Amino acid sequence: RKACDEADIGCNPLNLLLYTTPICEQGYAQVIQSSQSGLFLDYLRASRAQGSSSSPVANTTTLTGLGSTGNDWSGGVYRPGGSIFLIPGNNTGIPIIDSASNTVNTSALGGVVAGGTNQWFGGVLHPNGNIYGIDFLDSTMLEIDPITNAITRYAIAGGAQNWAGGTLARNGKIYGVPSVGTDVLIWDPVAQTTTKITGVGTGGNDWTGGVLAPNGKIYGIPRDSQSVLIIDPATDTVDTTTISGLPATAAKYLGGVLSPDGRIYAIPFAESAVMIIDPQTNTIDTTTLAGVGSAGNDWQGGVLGPDGKIYGIPYNNTSVLIIDTLTDTADTTTLAGVGTASADWRGGVLGLNGRVYGVPRGNANVLIIETNANASFCDAVLASAYLNKF
Repeated sequence: RKACDEADIGCNPLNLLLYTTPICEQGYAQVIQSSQSGLFLDYLRASRAQGSSSSPVANTTTLTGLGSTGNDWSGGVYRPGGSIFLIPGNNTGIPIIDSASNTVNTSALGGVVAGGTNQWFGGVLHPNGNIYGIDFLDSTMLEIDPITNAITRYAIAGGAQNWAGGTLARNGKIYGVPSVGTDVLIWDPVAQTTTKITGVGTGGNDWTGGVLAPNGKIYGIPRDSQSVLIIDPATDTVDTTTISGLPATAAKYLGGVLSPDGRIYAIPFAESAVMIIDPQTNTIDTTTLAGVGSAGNDWQGGVLGPDGKIYGIPYNNTSVLIIDTLTDTADTTTLAGVGTASADWRGGVLGLNGRVYGVPRGNANVLIIETNANASFCDAVLASAYLNKF
């Protein structure tokens, strides 16, 4: 049934859309195709309209004692069924969080990599079922087989170029966002080859994190760069001039999140305002949500909850940043005092039942945010490249 009967007063059309939509019948690779983009956004808006039963709550006491080295993990990746794989920064292990049971397995993939300094930054789920960690200083793409727990590392020609996060495109390739390097990385997991779009960045911490927009383009979030990086995977070309003229300040934003309206919210790091990118018009807004941050390396990455709110993950700020995408308002008081202001978490992942998991960087514990949303996303949406990335 796709619509409520007029006589059925107990039928909720929003619930019907959420739980019978064809989006949830698609594979996560099909969800991001152009034919599904409108339906995908309809689904997110229907979920947002369900609201929440109560205010969100956070805890750091359920999943404890994971981190040890500092800069342990950089983001995580959701796998259909509820598992979240953390991507190693300096750590040698890959913890697996079961978001259905709220438990963590540190032994299955414990000590599987050598450990080092900033090995990988963010990860991506590919349609082949494997998870790929984006090279930062390891000079390899990290492949995790969630079925066999096999680990494979693929060398990158030219060595490490400090890519900070990556995104799966509609063509099945993974695009790494240049941070200190100057090239966009293109990883083809089928051919197991890398190519590059060269001469893009300045080599000075340009962008961190990318977001796949409904128009099929990937938007690189400016850290030090004065422009938004727009990657067109259909032509393997880039644009750094259309959205430019940003302040020449360092560490502005780290990571971005797609909203139910198709806009992208860049998470403030050392910038005090949230930057809202509209991919339809290629314009930005830095005034609507101004004065949100302390300009002190506040948050790294964010996660869209089923309630339509974006949860910014605390780094040096002690509060979770909560952005209401319907009203374009921000809240840093509801979930205050959760962090230690010591590079606590880097990025987050949405699991089953509307929980957000903050990935430990300098904090030994996982940050768990119960959004208390009335709706929850189906697996196809949770695992899609629109949401499942750094």
